[in-house]
Amino acid sequence: SGVAPCTFTITARVEGDAKAMLNGDEASGAVEAHGADRFRFFIGEHDVRREPVEVSIDVTPLTGRPEAYVACSPNSYPSKGRHDWGRHLEGQGSIHFTSASARFRPGWVYLTLTSAGRAAFKVRVRWGNTTVALQDGTEEIGRVMAGDTRPYVLVAGDSA
Repeated sequence: SGVAPCTFTITARVEGDAKAMLNGDEASGAVEAHGADRFRFFIGEHDVRREPVEVSIDVTPLTGRPEAYVACSPNSYPSKGRHDWGRHLEGQGSIHFTSASARFRPGWVYLTLTSAGRAAFKVRVRWGNTTVALQDGTEEIGRVMAGDTRPYVLVAGDSA
């Protein structure tokens, strides 16, 4: 019949449960109007003991206009009115902060994505000296702190 099958992935999470992410992870999410999708990642004392690390949270909207709010424990539900870092994102946007910030506390860092209307997005978290895999034809905007490095890996061909 000439119709090719499609491949997809599906992930189920308990509503309100913050998805745990590791350094460099990318995840997809979606919200209904005024809903919230939550994520969390752990930056321990040992990660920031020698020198401050920069944290980057990159949000790529697929539909809608998401807003991102970030807070350190014990605030596990950051929101527009209660967050350590946050902003309304116009197009692709990022939130950057360092562990030297007075608002930073080692432990769980929580991220809430919400929107006034329906929205779907991809989110990626990175901190410290992580390796970023470059995708063919996709722009990668990087930041680096003084004395830090940001390694990149370029994979050519079909092995990506």
